[in-house]
Amino acid sequence: IYLDTHVAAWLYAGQSDLLSPRAAKLIEEEELRISPMVILELEYLREIGRLTVGGNSVAQSLSTQLGLQVCDLAFAAVIESALD
Repeated sequence: IYLDTHVAAWLYAGQSDLLSPRAAKLIEEEELRISPMVILELEYLREIGRLTVGGNSVAQSLSTQLGLQVCDLAFAAVIESALD
């Protein structure tokens, strides 16, 4: 499953209690991915002071903790898949 920026930030911050029970279950059971855009958005949140670490640090930490992968598909393919 693809995580959005908010969920990635919540998981990094240890705020899994903000997830619905169904979302928490899926996160435990499924392969996790984020779009490279999430890294950019997390970096922006660091720049404006909403996070203390950048997007790459969040992605790397979640990769270690949860096996999160950054999608390596062409961005246009990701958008097309999401629209389906």
